[in-house]
Amino acid sequence: MQSSWIWIILFLSGPLFAQEGLDSLRYNKQLAGKAAPFSVQAKAPLSLPFIDDFSQGDPYPDPLKWADNSVYINEGFPLNPPSIGVATFDGLRPNGRPYTFSRNAYGSSDTLTSQPIDLSPYNATDSIYLSFFYQPKGRGNAPEGRDSLVLEFKVNDSTWAGMWRTVPTGLSTDTFQQQFIALTEARWFRNDFQFRFRNYSAKSGNIDHWHVDYIELDEGRTRVNPLLNDVAFTRNGRSLLKRYHSMPLNQFVGFEQDELADILFAYSTNHFNVIKNTTFRYDARENCTGQLISSNFFQTINYPPFADTTLLEANYKNDIISTVGGVSCDSLVITTRYFLNNSPPDPATSFNDTVRHQQRFYNYFAYDDGSAEVAYRLQGQSAQVAQEYVVNKPDSLQAVLVHWAHVDKDISNDLVNLVVWQRLDRPSGTADIVLYRKDLIFPEYKDSLNGFTTYRLDSAVFVTDTFYIGFQQVGTDNLRIGFDQNVDAKEHLYFYVSGSWQQSSLPGAVMMRPVLGDAIPFGVSVPEQPTFTTLSAYPNPTTGLIRLEGIEPGHGLLTVFDVTGRVVWQGRGQTQLALNEQSAGIYFIRYEKGKQIAQTKVLKSQ
Repeated sequence: MQSSWIWIILFLSGPLFAQEGLDSLRYNKQLAGKAAPFSVQAKAPLSLPFIDDFSQGDPYPDPLKWADNSVYINEGFPLNPPSIGVATFDGLRPNGRPYTFSRNAYGSSDTLTSQPIDLSPYNATDSIYLSFFYQPKGRGNAPEGRDSLVLEFKVNDSTWAGMWRTVPTGLSTDTFQQQFIALTEARWFRNDFQFRFRNYSAKSGNIDHWHVDYIELDEGRTRVNPLLNDVAFTRNGRSLLKRYHSMPLNQFVGFEQDELADILFAYSTNHFNVIKNTTFRYDARENCTGQLISSNFFQTINYPPFADTTLLEANYKNDIISTVGGVSCDSLVITTRYFLNNSPPDPATSFNDTVRHQQRFYNYFAYDDGSAEVAYRLQGQSAQVAQEYVVNKPDSLQAVLVHWAHVDKDISNDLVNLVVWQRLDRPSGTADIVLYRKDLIFPEYKDSLNGFTTYRLDSAVFVTDTFYIGFQQVGTDNLRIGFDQNVDAKEHLYFYVSGSWQQSSLPGAVMMRPVLGDAIPFGVSVPEQPTFTTLSAYPNPTTGLIRLEGIEPGHGLLTVFDVTGRVVWQGRGQTQLALNEQSAGIYFIRYEKGKQIAQTKVLKSQ
């Protein structure tokens, strides 16, 4: 990997080149705060068949099958996998952090090692093959140059034999390839056989992705018959909503017909070369009272060979509407489940026969599903990003949630302005209607599972229909917000660069969420940071000398920034400042004392 930190620049229409792009991530926030399990050695060597399609739903490999845990089990990064869940290889440790922060470090990164397998009853005539599917990049970062994925067999405690290797050149990034490896040498047929996959990559981030799926080691197999005798779900359950991934319960109740998706989808594939008889079931339960919403949907399906089939449930709406109308809780979670009953069932792949989705009705809107595959970035002086939301009835905007993404640049010391708009005057922006603005706030990384920072508004903002939340970067290049590529909300995303508002062309969703009602979202705990309301500067405009009110002399930190975010003066709290040597323009003054922050701005006229 020579240039994995290169970001995509899209040049769109406008007075000048307007630039939005995507950055590779440095961390994996989905693993932050999770305790990586210890390696658990199997009590006895495993027997054939050995099968794992990584559909069990845990972010780490199954310790009964695997002896290490550095790969990331997920559904977000692959494209068109054989079944839900893959093992993703990258440059991160099990805790989601880079192996090293040196951008030049390169070598073996993640390893996926099988537990010992007893092959002593077999020999070369038993036609034992190891097969697997693999894909570079998917929705992640493309491996390149000398990056590779390898397969090795264990010779002894200190030696492994290379059996297969691939590089990304010429490989499709949206299709999984299947590979077969025959076991023909006598040295493999012992009671402690092991194999492992390894990736060679940059070791400094969530980059150079390889995805491996549906590993199978068994007897009686041939290259000319590489089929999987399995019908499997290939994606997890989707949102019940048309527009949003999550929305406030009070904005949903009474508007269910408008907000619910017309049809529920479940995606599945028959990997075999004959028709497979399967039944499809669906049920739903709400968590407020524990009531089962629906469980009577049943469908028999004869899957054509090698067919992708979209399973539909078109009659679920009435059950949900009749249930939520009587719920007295402030929040609600509806868990939907989809089941395939293969005939005959295969215990080794039973996990890919069930998918779930939790539909959350808390007190925020979200287009994103909570996972960031990349980071959204703007470049340009005072560039702005705005994401559109619509309330069904008037409500109070209390806070904004944002997932600041870790990339190769730490932006926690940069400055941004938080903005809420009632209207965007597209394309010129000359008549934008701003409902709220808070200047000079710092991005704050959150090392929790979801990693959202909560910015409480100084006072609630009344919203009645369409509104927008977003940020303006103070300098030319400091926005790095998580970007979910598993949904497509680009029609609701706008950016302002070079004097023009433009609609995004990047499929995905920027991870910004408005909080409505009276409380911060469930499960999110953010300490209050009271703000002084008395900080003021006069005269304003000024020709040089200004007096400050709201400062405790000799205490706290006082900082003056120009419009680019550059610090032009910093010192202890004082009641007078001299801007005589500064050029004419707008200056921001920030006063910090403990957890309290106050700020104002002044115009130097000459």
